[in-house]
Amino acid sequence: MSISVGIFDEHKIAQEGISSLLSGIDDIEVVIKVTHRQGLNEKLRYTVVNVLLMNVHEITVQMFNLVSQLSINYPKVKVLIISVHNHEDFVLKIIKAGAKGFLAKDTERNELIEAIYTLRNGYDYLVNQ
Repeated sequence: MSISVGIFDEHKIAQEGISSLLSGIDDIEVVIKVTHRQGLNEKLRYTVVNVLLMNVHEITVQMFNLVSQLSINYPKVKVLIISVHNHEDFVLKIIKAGAKGFLAKDTERNELIEAIYTLRNGYDYLVNQ
């Protein structure tokens, strides 16, 4: 059974980069790529997504609220945060908001893939940075 992955990033080039990293893996399929919050809700309503990769550029109240709303409205979607902000306080807050995993932006491809499998299997994924 394939893992359906969504990518939420405001930069299309970053979406394509992440999508490229995941291409060629037989049981991982990128099913949505979204740049805006409104588009994200629309796509999640009509598309099965197992893991949502969310690239966080800025730490804002709206970002924490979005993660919280996603975990409430789409409990089967496991949110994996990718960010340059890897200090412990941020990671703990984003997990408390509802994210199921966290990766720093300097993460290798193999670790991204491992995180996706881990979340799909029902476990959280956190790495000590």
